[in-house]
Amino acid sequence: MSDSSSPATRSRRVLDDWVPSGDYRLVLPAVTVWITTLTCLLAPPPTARVLVMVCVAGGAAGAVVLWRRWARWTTISFVVVVAGMGVVTAGALAVRVEARSAHPLWQADGKARIVGIIRDDAVAVGPGAASMVRVRVDVTEVADRPTAPMGAELTGTSAMWSDLLPGQRFSALVRARPPRDGDLLVARLSAVGTPQTLGRPPPHQRLAGAVRVRLQLISAHALGPEAAGLFPGLVLGDTSSLDTRVRDDFRAAGLSHLVAVSGQTAKLR
Repeated sequence: MSDSSSPATRSRRVLDDWVPSGDYRLVLPAVTVWITTLTCLLAPPPTARVLVMVCVAGGAAGAVVLWRRWARWTTISFVVVVAGMGVVTAGALAVRVEARSAHPLWQADGKARIVGIIRDDAVAVGPGAASMVRVRVDVTEVADRPTAPMGAELTGTSAMWSDLLPGQRFSALVRARPPRDGDLLVARLSAVGTPQTLGRPPPHQRLAGAVRVRLQLISAHALGPEAAGLFPGLVLGDTSSLDTRVRDDFRAAGLSHLVAVSGQTAKLR
C-alpha cells in the first residue's frame, strides 16, 4: 500500500480541508485565559484561589517531568504554558476580587457620599438617549473614609455629568446597588443631586475636551443638523450631538462601530 493511501495520510488531507493552514500556537494560551477568566467571574470568589493552586501544581509537575527527563520539552510544553497562563490570569483576578470584596460599596444597598475620579466620557442611555448618561468612575472615598480605588458604574442626568472630563475628581451623593453578575465593578451608582468638582482635570484631558468642543462648533456652522452631529462621531467617537434618527439608523444597520473610537461603541447603545 502506498503512503498516499494510508489512513494517516487520508486523515491529514481531511484535516487540511476543514482547518485552514496557519500558526495556531497562540490558540491554546488564548483559550486558557478566556476559560479561566469566565470561571473566576461566574463561579464563587474562592474559585480563583483554587485555580491558582491547581495551575501551580500543574506547572510544578511539568517542571519535575522535564528535570527527570521523563518527557521532552516539545511534549510537555503545552502543560507548562497552560499552567503559567492560568496562574497569571487567576492570580490577577483573585487579587481584584479580594480587593472588591473589602470595599465599603461592595454589596451595598443605600445612599452614601463618595469621592471619585471620572474614567471615561459620559455615554447617553435610556429613551431619547439624551436625558440620562452612564459614566465609569473610580471610587476613592466613601463617607469621608479613603478607600482603595475601585471601578463603579454611575448613572446621572446628562445636564450634570456630561461636562465632566476624564481625570476629574468629584464628590456626590449616590444610591448604591450591587453590580451585575460576572462584573468586576464594585457597585452600580445612581447620582442623587448635583456633583461637586474637586480641582481641575489633567491638562491633556482639558486639551482633548477643548478640541472636541471646537470640532462640534465648527461642524454646527459648516454642516447641516444631521451631518453636524455625525462628523464628530466619525472623527472622535463623540456622539453626544448625534441626531436620534441617525443614531437609530446606524444601530439598525449594524454600523455603530463607524462612529466609535477606542472602544466607544457603547455610545450608541
